[in-house]
Amino acid sequence: CKGMMLGSNQPLVGVDAATGVPFPDTAAQPIPHLGIPLSATTATPHAEQLFTQRLRSVTWRIRQWAQHNLTLIGRCEVAKQVLASCFTYHCQFMPAQQPVM
Repeated sequence: CKGMMLGSNQPLVGVDAATGVPFPDTAAQPIPHLGIPLSATTATPHAEQLFTQRLRSVTWRIRQWAQHNLTLIGRCEVAKQVLASCFTYHCQFMPAQQPVM
């Protein structure tokens, strides 16, 4: 369990004396929640790392699906349902980085 302060409060780093909950420095080590890196500072450096990982994941999935003998319609469906969803989920929360686009 990790904690993070949100809003206009001063960032808390270290262990909270009252609860014992650790509050990491999210600028250096974001807290992942549902695949999204949460940080008290800007998400840009973490977004670049996230989209690089997604690009590797999509490349791996392309290689896996390339082994199947699919029709053109089947390939379009895989591209739409499997490959694009890897990016669209994350693009809802943070802007896609330029190298990915």
